[in-house]
Amino acid sequence: MTEAVLAAPESSVEAYRINFEESARSSNEPAWLKELRRSAMGNFERLDFPTMKDEDWHFTNVGPIAEKVFVPARAGGEVPKEVIDRLALGQDSTRIVFVNGRLVSGAEQGELPDGLTVVNLAQEIDADSQLLQRHLGKLAMSESAAFTALNTALATDGAVIVITANTVIDKPVH
Repeated sequence: MTEAVLAAPESSVEAYRINFEESARSSNEPAWLKELRRSAMGNFERLDFPTMKDEDWHFTNVGPIAEKVFVPARAGGEVPKEVIDRLALGQDSTRIVFVNGRLVSGAEQGELPDGLTVVNLAQEIDADSQLLQRHLGKLAMSESAAFTALNTALATDGAVIVITANTVIDKPVH
């Protein structure tokens, strides 16, 4: 038996492609989402990271980000309410908390105003949510924005915020 030697990715874009392919192979996501992600990854590879030569990024050097390869973070733990309140800096707001990119707090429906619902993106993906299918990838388009494309291709969690028609939310969602 011979040992296979795998070459290191030549660029961070290639490393993200490898991460994407590994994730896609083990995914149980619905076909529509797999296609959305595949298309977004292709857009990211075509667009590459923006440079200061791109008009929208003229004043922002993303080179240090583009040179690194980030991997998904491990899930974090619960955050005590006292910590969340302290981090609110005295603002009266509805708070949604993420740790390492994963929704961990604030989705408790009793804490949210009537007409506002917050659900976990990962759970909605697992449930093959029709709400997600109707809206995901429709407002933030990945065809012309590299970071949007990369996020669409690789995102595993987030918050799905639903506000029922004619609802007025009196304080910000932070």
